[in-house]
Amino acid sequence: MTKKHPELRERSDSPRISTNNNSTDSIPSDKDNGTKGNGNRNVVLADRDRSRISRSQSLAHPRYPSWPREASYPFGEPGTTTGPSLSETQSSSDRPYVPLSHLQQDHHLQATDDNAYDSLVELPTPVSTQSLRFDFSEPSVTGPSPPVPVWTMHSQHIPQITLTSAQISLGLHLFLAHLAPSIPFIHIPTFDASSAPEPLQLSMLSLGFQFLEDVNQAQTLSSHCYERGKQILREDEPEYSGATPLITVQSLLLLHFYAVFYACGGQTKWGLQLCGKSVAIARREGLMDPLPSRSAVTSDLNALWTQFIKSETHKRTLFFVYQFDAAYYLILSEPRRLSHLEMKHDMPCAEGLWTAPDVSTWAHRSIIGTIDQSGPRGQRYIHVVRSWMSPSAQVPSVPVSPYSALLVVLFCSTSMREVSGWSTMTGKICFERFEALNASLQAIEPVVCGQAPSGNFAIETEVTWRMTMIELLLWNPSHTNGLVEQSLDAAMAAAITLSTAQSIIFTPQVSDLLSPHLLYFLTFLERTAVNPTELPWVTIYAFKAVLVAWQLARAGSPEVIQTVGIGGVDQMGDWVRRVFKKREAWRVGKLVMKSLEELESI
Repeated sequence: MTKKHPELRERSDSPRISTNNNSTDSIPSDKDNGTKGNGNRNVVLADRDRSRISRSQSLAHPRYPSWPREASYPFGEPGTTTGPSLSETQSSSDRPYVPLSHLQQDHHLQATDDNAYDSLVELPTPVSTQSLRFDFSEPSVTGPSPPVPVWTMHSQHIPQITLTSAQISLGLHLFLAHLAPSIPFIHIPTFDASSAPEPLQLSMLSLGFQFLEDVNQAQTLSSHCYERGKQILREDEPEYSGATPLITVQSLLLLHFYAVFYACGGQTKWGLQLCGKSVAIARREGLMDPLPSRSAVTSDLNALWTQFIKSETHKRTLFFVYQFDAAYYLILSEPRRLSHLEMKHDMPCAEGLWTAPDVSTWAHRSIIGTIDQSGPRGQRYIHVVRSWMSPSAQVPSVPVSPYSALLVVLFCSTSMREVSGWSTMTGKICFERFEALNASLQAIEPVVCGQAPSGNFAIETEVTWRMTMIELLLWNPSHTNGLVEQSLDAAMAAAITLSTAQSIIFTPQVSDLLSPHLLYFLTFLERTAVNPTELPWVTIYAFKAVLVAWQLARAGSPEVIQTVGIGGVDQMGDWVRRVFKKREAWRVGKLVMKSLEELESI
């Protein structure tokens, strides 16, 4: 961990074909050729040369404006930076990373073709990651650690624990109080956790017990419920009381939520397998398609409400699968299992309808929403994405729920990752796609930042949106270096190592673009109480933003950290340790504190 990894950088030195207006004179004709029977061959050669000349002329005079010279180093040329000056004789491997300013308004290029690519430009080249194979086993005090038994997902030892009814009631209460509002498919007004099928109940308990005050008891009970639930669902078609494909998918979702973000470490691989299994079951059982609509001609209002809850729960469960699939791609660089096009459902309903406490309130809100058109009109997810990704993206005329906005932001985030990976591989930038993503994210801003920060979805949506805006300028180093982390432990350690393995050139213009987003995260960390019940990925994104703020301050721009009362870079360590110590009760908080120790040792 203490070894630095200087980033390997390289320029494209592929030669361009020079233009020569007289080059056609050198093309041999048939009569100049002294060899009989080669006339057709020479015609083909002449056509090929003329094609090359035409291509050369098109390169010299492209259809689209070439990337301006000043944009080649959009954040300042090497040697004119806020950091140390660069020597003219410095090798390419020693050059700092220059973020690409393909989104600055002064240099926007209007492309009318999907193939509007710039010439090869200097992009981050993946560094060697051989030394980023981390060992997170706890060191032994008395000697070498004993060999760890190899357990499969089907043979994992389950602690012999019998839960009392009081423990079950407490665990379910803690889940409903702390996490259920962030689980989109849990209809809290009508959900009866005590009568839920066993695997779903066990998955809820594995998460709910995390909020016990006794840490050791919390770990023991959560682990027992997790292993027991995993054992029940080990078969491709599990059999249990009340078994349905939808309940199975919901149980798998909550179990791998616990495995990846609370158990962490070696359980992550099992969690990712459970996530993949939920996707496979959803495909096999046809859950990707909406439920068949039924006739609404009935006088039974309760029946209508029941049908609404059933349809909305089905839809929201699949969107939760999509949400996790995107989260693993963004946090662990884990390849995505779902295609965007598989999401064939309408957008989630308005939060007011979903949270209605009784049938009469639901009916009243439905009527009001129909009269004043204050709710979504049943738009498909793909249609909403298309409308916001159009050349003139506009904010919808009706209010959008925070969860619906989050789903659109996740599409933009994952798309940005895909394009940045493509650009890193090819050395080219597709301006049209980056500009479309930037325009869409800016169009979403009034919706994202205009929500009352009272619910977890509102906070989660804004945090994801701001992290995406940061990564539009500073591509994720783990992703562009080809790292696919196997756990949160590895992801944190890689973020620390890569943040110190390269220097980044910042200019005042880039600082201005990053500052509002970094300031949001720093202020968020400063103001939250001890042991906040924020979602784990909120803490992860905040930690990554702190690393960017630290890099910015080291480069000579400490204005952002000074805004929250940090005097300088030397004092930042104490501040970061203080704000994340408030989160040390959770596994993610412990990982951050461990990563801070690694950062100080570098």
